[in-house]
Amino acid sequence: MPKQQLLPSSEYRILVLGDKAVGKTSLIARYVRNEFPYQKRLHINSDNSTIYQTIIDGTDYTFIFCDISTISEFEKLKLSDTIPTACLILFSITDEKSFTQLNFFYETIRLKFSNQSLHVPILIVANKIDLEHDRAVKQESIDKLKSSGFDVYDISIKGNVGIGDVIYTAVKHLQYDILEKIKPDTVCACIIT
Repeated sequence: MPKQQLLPSSEYRILVLGDKAVGKTSLIARYVRNEFPYQKRLHINSDNSTIYQTIIDGTDYTFIFCDISTISEFEKLKLSDTIPTACLILFSITDEKSFTQLNFFYETIRLKFSNQSLHVPILIVANKIDLEHDRAVKQESIDKLKSSGFDVYDISIKGNVGIGDVIYTAVKHLQYDILEKIKPDTVCACIIT
C-alpha cells in the first residue's frame, strides 16, 4: 500500500476583514465557542488573534483567526511565509457601505500578499441573511460578484448558518494550494473528502 502524502502543515491563519459591525468578531466567537452574541471576550492575543484547535475530516488543525478591524491593523500584521493564510472579507447584506468596501479590502489583501509564492484564497462572506427584510445590498449585485469569479458565501452568524462551510472551504483551498506547490510535475495530487 503506497504511503499517503501528509500535508506539510495543519496550522492555518484565517484573516477576517470587513467594515465595522459586519460580524467579524461574532463570526470567530460563533465558530470557536458557538456563542452569539458572544458573552465573554474571546481570548485574543496582543496581535488580535484567536487560536483554536479542531478536527476536520479526521485531521487535527490549529487555526489562528486574526480579527482585522482597520487597514492599519492589517498593514502592521506580521505574516510568516510558513503559515498558509486564507482571507475572509465580510459584508452585511443590511449595509450597502460594507458591500462597496469589498473592492478596497480585496485590493489591499492582493497587494499585501503580492510577493507570496502561494496563492492566498479570498472568500467573500455575505452576513446577516436572517435579516432579509432589512436588505440594503441587492441580490443582483451579489450575483454579479459571483459571475465575476468570486467565491461568495451567504451566512447568518446569529442563526449559525453557513459558518462551518466557509471555514471548511477556506481550508480545502489552502490544502489544494499547498499540494499544487509541492507535487512533482509528473504526479497528480487530489483532495479526497
